[in-house]
Amino acid sequence: MGRDNKRKIILTKEQEKIAVEEIISFFENERNEETGNLQAMIMLSFFMEKIAPLVYNQAVLDAQKYMSEKVQDLYELMMESRFNIENINH
Repeated sequence: MGRDNKRKIILTKEQEKIAVEEIISFFENERNEETGNLQAMIMLSFFMEKIAPLVYNQAVLDAQKYMSEKVQDLYELMMESRFNIENINH
């Protein structure tokens, strides 16, 4: 998928609210800095635009690898079963 065709990852209002709260909490607890709602929303927007697609793409690659391994496992079981059935019939 080319850069111009990137799909935008959209959060629900509830997910957005939770994410903003998490950003504010992170800055308060980890950096002892106060961060307002607007700052947290801007930061979330940046993460969603620049970082979320990278994480999403990696998750898709991981899922593809996992599913490919499972399909290979099924194929091997099928071939093993087929071999065992043919040996019983002969």
